[in-house]
Amino acid sequence: MVEKKKICFISHNRNTQEYITKQLITYLGEYVLVKGISFEELKEDEEVGEYDFYLTSSFDVCKKIFNENFCKINVLLADRALNIENIDKVFELERGTKALMVGNTYQTAARGINLINKIGIDYIELIPYFPGCDSNIADGISTAITTGSPHLIPKSVRKVIDLGVVGLDLSTFVELITELEIPNEVINNVSQNYLREIYELSLRRQIAAQDNFDIKKRFEKIINTVSEAIISIDEKGDIQLINNWAENLLGIDKAEYFGKHFKELIHNVDIQDVLEQGHQLENEIRKIRGVDYVVNSTSVIDSTDHLAGVVFSLKKVGEVQKIETKIRRELKDKNHVAKYEFDDIIGESYEIKYLMQLARKFAKTDFTVLIEGESGTGKELIAQAIHNSSRRTLGPFVAINLAALPENLVESELFGYEEGAFTGAKKTGKHGLFEDAHNGTIFLDEIGDASLEVQKKLLRVLEEREVRRVGGSSIIPINVRVIAATNKDLYQMVKKDEFRSDLYYRLCAISLASPALRERGEDIIELVLHFSHIFFKGQKIVQLSDEVKAFLLSYDWPGNIRELENVVNYLCTMLTDDNHVTIEHLPIYMQKKYRNKGNEKQVKAELHSHEDDRMDTIVTGLKKTAQFEVAVKILNEIKIASTFDKGVGRNYLRVQMLRNGENLKDYRLRKLLDTLDTLGLIEQGVTKQGSRITELGIEFLENIA
Repeated sequence: MVEKKKICFISHNRNTQEYITKQLITYLGEYVLVKGISFEELKEDEEVGEYDFYLTSSFDVCKKIFNENFCKINVLLADRALNIENIDKVFELERGTKALMVGNTYQTAARGINLINKIGIDYIELIPYFPGCDSNIADGISTAITTGSPHLIPKSVRKVIDLGVVGLDLSTFVELITELEIPNEVINNVSQNYLREIYELSLRRQIAAQDNFDIKKRFEKIINTVSEAIISIDEKGDIQLINNWAENLLGIDKAEYFGKHFKELIHNVDIQDVLEQGHQLENEIRKIRGVDYVVNSTSVIDSTDHLAGVVFSLKKVGEVQKIETKIRRELKDKNHVAKYEFDDIIGESYEIKYLMQLARKFAKTDFTVLIEGESGTGKELIAQAIHNSSRRTLGPFVAINLAALPENLVESELFGYEEGAFTGAKKTGKHGLFEDAHNGTIFLDEIGDASLEVQKKLLRVLEEREVRRVGGSSIIPINVRVIAATNKDLYQMVKKDEFRSDLYYRLCAISLASPALRERGEDIIELVLHFSHIFFKGQKIVQLSDEVKAFLLSYDWPGNIRELENVVNYLCTMLTDDNHVTIEHLPIYMQKKYRNKGNEKQVKAELHSHEDDRMDTIVTGLKKTAQFEVAVKILNEIKIASTFDKGVGRNYLRVQMLRNGENLKDYRLRKLLDTLDTLGLIEQGVTKQGSRITELGIEFLENIA
């Protein structure tokens, strides 16, 4: 058996040494023994050993190892070839791209540039980058290419293409095989492998080109179906695409403008601001060829986060107005719009402020809400404000008054019906209001008037979040928030078996009390001015006499705000040029009430009683929320601590309340402190400062004492 010859591959770094050693073993291992040595891992004074042949990628490395013996060894300088497995990523770079070519030495980086140019990629600008070079050359460059040294790439570079270690060129294998007298058929094996890699690369590029062509055609078909004008430009402002709609709308030949600058087509759009500053046009109106258009723009960002172009969309203003009108008409016809927000609710009384504070908190949740209150107190207005402050604000708001519908129609209106469900049903069937309210809110007004059968089905909807149409068998899932309202005492109805207890407790977990107008004394005059301002469209301000103010404040307002609005409209109609309102301007039934109520002095005294006593308002407010006694105890504890100039924390208050026979949960104590703070009786400190009593709080304790 012929002894195998020994060859040694010498490289500067370990990665290259391991990769090329593996190549040599793969193709020549049957005929030679292969050893690899890395200069960076070679220990001082370590002997390399004697080999029949030395192969190196750098004569400089060999000279450093062998010194004066370099001339005595049989050494061959290896030609290198790119690993083309990842070369596709280089082909994808746009023409003119600036990129760093990163290597561990200048020679390595320069060789990489040379190899990339050799395969025909000469349309990008490659800059050598290596340890010790001027680091400023990387400024503003976002792409880097390397051959196995990604750790040397500057951190500022966003796009990295690692081609892997550069292997041996086919010519080097031919030279080695000849020198080592290895059979020529080995050359065929090596060359076939290289040809296979080149073929696979060519095939991949061909497939990619076809895919790109198919994608482009598909994109053009899609863009031509969009019912608005689309114009796309590149980063220089040159037109790259005009869809059919734009061609017809603007009355142009798109082939004529392809490749021309955007300004040649549309003059009054500042594309420099769009291209250089990244400014976006959003529903801006521009006159183009004598017609007003709504213009929008969207920047196109490439894989390196650089601006690659801009897409403009244009639609005639008249078309936009038609669409908006149609949407508003359809939504209005369906009564699916919530018009009011919390800012539309007028009032500065404690009662209305406390109600708004709770309602705003509940709006942020998705819980079912029950609003209780007399007729005319604005329960639907509150429901609409909750909807508009919730995450469902973009969804529909569907309202139904259960008292206004005949009982035999309630189920079909709420849940819909299938074809032939009953006599007179539409052939196509009909979806119900719960389906209309999908992803929004449904407002069930006067829920106390719902029959027990309807209550049963409402409970199922609340529990399962699904409906079944009348006469149907399929289940329809829904995503709906329910807000219910009533002017009845549901608790008493439950006791009388007139309202389902399970539905009641499902509804009343989160409840709001809409106060009657007579409980909001200080808001009455403000509401009068508000409604008169609306009546006169802001052109007049009514002036109420003291007698009228006193009467309005003492009147019990059985019709609540609805009655007040009608009264204001009446008295505004009765006014002449003088804006001064007297008793004679009020409706006849109110004038009778006034005369029956007593003399002028008594009425004026009632006026003063409403204006004077702020303390009564606070006491009333606390008693309504069943917090009066506990609040007084808390205030006394905070007052005691304040005499020592100390704030009081919640933990301390909870312990003190427990000693006073009040076992307060943390959430209830926090709620009480918030209420006292809102009333101005205490000031809650930040972090660990605790709560302190105010002068009003001390005055309050003295008054109730």
